Amino acid sequence: MADKELPISQRTAVALADLYGSYFGVIYNHRFLQNRAENNKLAGFLFKLDLGEQPRQKALSRVSPKEVREFILTYFYSGKALLEVDEETPEDEVEEFRQGVTGLLAEAILNEMQSVWSNASESLREKGLTLLRSLETDGYFFYKQRLLTSKQLLDEFGVWFNAETRKFIDMRGSNQSAESTVVTAQEFLLSVPLYKIYELETDSLARLLYDLGREHLTVDSHCIECGKSSTFKRTIPYFHNAHLSSPGSYYEVTLLCTRESQHRLKFYVRVGKNFLVKVGQYPSTADLVQAEVTKYRKVLGDRYTEFTRAIGLAAHGVGVGSFVYLRRIFEDLITKAYESASTDVEWQRNNAAGFIEKRMNEKILLLKDFLPDFLVQNREMYGILSKGVHDLTEQECLTYFPVVQNGIELILDEEIERLDKKRKTSATQKAIDAIRSKIANKPTEPEG
Repeated sequence: MADKELPISQRTAVALADLYGSYFGVIYNHRFLQNRAENNKLAGFLFKLDLGEQPRQKALSRVSPKEVREFILTYFYSGKALLEVDEETPEDEVEEFRQGVTGLLAEAILNEMQSVWSNASESLREKGLTLLRSLETDGYFFYKQRLLTSKQLLDEFGVWFNAETRKFIDMRGSNQSAESTVVTAQEFLLSVPLYKIYELETDSLARLLYDLGREHLTVDSHCIECGKSSTFKRTIPYFHNAHLSSPGSYYEVTLLCTRESQHRLKFYVRVGKNFLVKVGQYPSTADLVQAEVTKYRKVLGDRYTEFTRAIGLAAHGVGVGSFVYLRRIFEDLITKAYESASTDVEWQRNNAAGFIEKRMNEKILLLKDFLPDFLVQNREMYGILSKGVHDLTEQECLTYFPVVQNGIELILDEEIERLDKKRKTSATQKAIDAIRSKIANKPTEPEG
């Protein structure tokens, strides 16, 4: 039945009547036969829809396309079928009937057409397509033998109709193929800078908006009020139909901390035709990310502020500047490794000569025993950072920043683990030596 909020237009009713006329109307050349012919097929069809005996009897005398067409328009779409039963039926009930029965008739004839579509005439197929297009304009879509609104499509099947490609798109299908560069809902909210125009092809944009708008959205983030990592769950308002809205619409995404519901993340998103922009949020991306990187303070030392500054710049749309600071951090890791290597006599003897003049890739290979494995294996990161500083645009740097930041963090994670292992090894060795010494100096008791 038709949705009260989405009335079926008279244009659609006419297209529906035309299709019924062409499908069920019977034209007889002989006037005598025409007057006495019974349109049993239409009558039986209406009876199958549980519309009752009276509509079936009325349909029996409609024998030409024109009569069938007028019958659908005047008897059903006008509400006459209900008024014949009770002339005093309230107007709102008549309206509900005429909309509901029109939707029912449209759904039924489209299902009937499916069985004959391949053998139907070009004229009949065109009338079927005209009805489908008119229903789409009214906000209805024929899917899995049902006539549904876009909201019903999304709620029941997770499907959206792309009017440009005229295809039904599974919103629950992932944007994340092996080659995909499309961010997830969590990445968009937590990593994409404010005011960055994030352009996507229509289907990917629809899927991303579906994820952003769905009721069960969850993200993992640092809670600045709890002071620790937490999972945040979506709360009202939702906006399942955001991708169907007119360009320029604004939406809010509010997420509640599962540790304490009063702790919240808020994001404001503007949706355009083929893009979306994050126009506001609290806490800021810099605040959220910087709270998560405090563990790197001990390994970065004085460079820690440069790391947080790089993150802050990227969060505010400054791409090249953020690469400058990351490159300094990368260079500092190499410098510290060189200082450690310089205390190793064997390394000094074999590698020190001409080290300073060598290219970065060569330096890293010579220092491989003093550097995290991830850095050695991905030493081309320095070339990416240098390219960003000298040749890439702001937008290109912002696009690549999350990947390069993750690479730096993996290097730092490995360095923290290496230093912790070194400290633990040193402390354990000292303890073992102390125990060994104590045992060695302990007097031996005489035997029995």
